[in-house]
Amino acid sequence: MTWPPTPRADGRPCKHCGMKITEGPSPVHAEGSYRGKSRCGSESGLPYGYNADAVGDPCTPICLGATSQFSGKADE
Repeated sequence: MTWPPTPRADGRPCKHCGMKITEGPSPVHAEGSYRGKSRCGSESGLPYGYNADAVGDPCTPICLGATSQFSGKADE
C-alpha cells in the first residue's frame, strides 16, 4: 500500500461510514482519523466491526455488515 492511501478512482465511498476508501482486494480508508485502516472508526457512530467496502459491493465475510442481524449499511 502506498502512503498516503489514494482514494478509489471511481469515487465510491465506504458503504458503512461514507468516507473515501482505496481500491483493491483489501480496501482501507483514505481519509479521516482512521485513514489506512480497514475498519470504520468509532466516530462513524457504528459499532466496531464494519470493513471499508464500497457502495454497491458486497460486504467481505469478516465485516459485521455481512450478517443479517446487524445493520449499518449506508446503501440500504
